[in-house]
Amino acid sequence: MRRCDDGPGRRLARPSASLLALALLAGLLVACTGSAIKVDPPDAPSAVVSSADRIREGQTRLGGSSACLQDEFCAAGLTRVYGINLGGGSVELDTPTAIVEALTGGAIDIGALPSSSVETTNRQVTLLADDRDMEASDNIVPIVGPAALSVGGGHLAVAVDAISSALDQAGLVSIEQALASGVSPQLAAEAWLATHATSVPAPAAAGTIVLGARVDTESQALSDLYAGALGRAGWTTIVSPVGTGRSEELDALRLGHVGIVPDNTADLLEQLTGFAGVATSDLQHNIVLLRDQLADLGLVAFNPSSASPNTVFAVSRDVAVALSINSLTGLAHATSSRIPPLVQPAPLTLEDLAADNQGPPPAEPATLGVGSTGPAVVALQQSLAALGYDTAGATGTFDETTRRAVASFQADEDLISDGALDPATAVALAFATPGGHTSPAPAPGDADSLRPPPIASGPGSGPAGTIYLAFANGPSAVTPQVLDLLTRNGARATFFIDEDAATAYPQTVDQIALAGNAIGISTWPHNAASPIAEDALFRTVSQSEEAIAAVDGLTPTCLLAPYGATDASTRAEASSLGLKTVLWNVDPQDWRHPGASVIAADVIANAGPGSIVLLHDGGGDRSQTIVALETILPTLTTLGYRFAPLPGC
Repeated sequence: MRRCDDGPGRRLARPSASLLALALLAGLLVACTGSAIKVDPPDAPSAVVSSADRIREGQTRLGGSSACLQDEFCAAGLTRVYGINLGGGSVELDTPTAIVEALTGGAIDIGALPSSSVETTNRQVTLLADDRDMEASDNIVPIVGPAALSVGGGHLAVAVDAISSALDQAGLVSIEQALASGVSPQLAAEAWLATHATSVPAPAAAGTIVLGARVDTESQALSDLYAGALGRAGWTTIVSPVGTGRSEELDALRLGHVGIVPDNTADLLEQLTGFAGVATSDLQHNIVLLRDQLADLGLVAFNPSSASPNTVFAVSRDVAVALSINSLTGLAHATSSRIPPLVQPAPLTLEDLAADNQGPPPAEPATLGVGSTGPAVVALQQSLAALGYDTAGATGTFDETTRRAVASFQADEDLISDGALDPATAVALAFATPGGHTSPAPAPGDADSLRPPPIASGPGSGPAGTIYLAFANGPSAVTPQVLDLLTRNGARATFFIDEDAATAYPQTVDQIALAGNAIGISTWPHNAASPIAEDALFRTVSQSEEAIAAVDGLTPTCLLAPYGATDASTRAEASSLGLKTVLWNVDPQDWRHPGASVIAADVIANAGPGSIVLLHDGGGDRSQTIVALETILPTLTTLGYRFAPLPGC
């Protein structure tokens, strides 16, 4: 427990010295409240009477951490939402143990405890329900400034969002409990990192990200956590102090001294709005308004984590029995307080919702990809042709033929073979020498793969046939939209699902199967080029098989090869597991966000009888894919094509 002034702090003694501790507490309370307070020994009945009388007389005394005593949703919230008069003052206590000791000794009347603390299970206290939703949604959210955006841009957004997605409530509780037990912030972060895989994509280019941390241990641990996860994926990170308060934090971000600071949605929103009580228990409401406020400072909020630090309020068990209370409303009635009417927050306006676009930027597309045109594409095609790759001439348009040539070159150079010219591929291309490419493609009819037949003619110039749509990296929140479009156009497809998506969206997996679509396996992260790292790949495959089978009871029989990078060994390994490897021949690179019209035009121009078209219904923003499908499906149907699941899947 600390003094009310800025003098040296003191701690309550252990329970064995409770009488001495409470005597010290009494002296400090005189300094805090300006009046003498009777403190009885904890085993004296009058301790309960004293506390109950103070509550009845509207002299309720609150004990909690310094953060709680300054928080709009803790001390101030009790009066604002419940009308509870804290006429007995408030006392800053260092630990949950000290709060419980003060409660049971009658030195305070209500205690604010972290919901993660073990003291919440102490049988000597009764937790009071927050039955008017005073506590706002205060999820962990990374606040990002221009220093980080200039280095990482959209690639950094993808990486940081992956970390936030992995930080759930259980993980935050484990960190809070470690800190409460005296573990240093860095070790608490390292313990979390040791047990959590974050699937953070590697940076597209070298750069240093500076993360800021306030002096409180939770802020330090969260900054260490994000820095460690980014560092583990190949980013260069530094953690730097930003002072004691949020004003200093925001200045450090705005001035570029640091690039990222993990913070809390509601607390930061209240800081920015002058503690006007605008934050609510609705996370979307808070994040939209927060982004609007941050935009004025040139800052953005990336996607929030599901984790949120919470506070619960408690009274001693004997006081709860004496006053017959189990909720904060009951406590307010016991104090004869006038409970204010509930004020409903103003609904989000269209302008508010538009402000949500001020969040993280989308991942930047590769330097060149499907839909790119101009002299740079001509130079690329000429370079590939000089190295022996077929580009069908220097047309200046990045089409399917160019994509296949780039993917073949990437496979030969042991690069990720996504068929887009990124900086690493451009460097390799600049230093490549002619000599012919070596990557063997599976021959048509390979028993271990499903491969589209050669297409001699495009749609409209030959007999109608079947086109196979392959959706990867889902399901996600947009998959039901894909299913609706397929149903409206009398089409079916094959959905390649990974373990995490199957676990997150089991009902959507069922909907996919019930609509007559096929289900296969995809793996993520796609971090291997040809030759595929077989052990890592097939461990992931087995886990995905089990996850999918647990949902729909069927074992998938098809595997979508990451980047289409396969060799005879990996196809044989897949076959031994009962899986056919699926390869595609039309890839509009919708993951690059080239534009819905580019995606649609590429598919319509290049699909033919037997084509396997790769699209994505998960793994990022898929709004362009949805819009493109609204053109692709009716157009190709009008040309006489039908859409069916891949045979054998």
